[in-house]
Amino acid sequence: MAETEQQHHSEFDAFISYSWADQDWVRDLAEQLESETIDGLPNSRHLRVFTDELEIEPGENIYKKLSVGLQICRYFLPVLSPEFLDSEASAFEWTHVVAEDPANKHGKMIPLLLRDVSSDGQNRLNLSAPFKSLRYLDFRKSGDFKRKYSELLRR
Repeated sequence: MAETEQQHHSEFDAFISYSWADQDWVRDLAEQLESETIDGLPNSRHLRVFTDELEIEPGENIYKKLSVGLQICRYFLPVLSPEFLDSEASAFEWTHVVAEDPANKHGKMIPLLLRDVSSDGQNRLNLSAPFKSLRYLDFRKSGDFKRKYSELLRR
């Protein structure tokens, strides 16, 4: 391998943080984002998205790989749902980003609100402090997806 791990991942545009309960939605979002180009022109480079499923190979150190991904991605996209806020892995990811920029002055974090109620219907979303002060993109209504997705791309 001629390139270093840092060089290999330096072109990531977004890190999507999510709960496994939302994995199918995130797969679709990541695929759609990676079909886009950086400036909308057909010959430009495509967007690169970091998700654990896409970027962490069997046998690799998960937390080391996540830490590298979090440091080098331009944007951090937490997919908010009750399961996300209950996930230890998600907490590792979002606290990493918040610790580096508590007020989100650099605008790295762009929250995506997916669900208010857990998939089993037992828990409601109760946003943690870092998410309460930020404007999020509301993906709860499937009919609004196209408009919210366009807004995400503009960022």
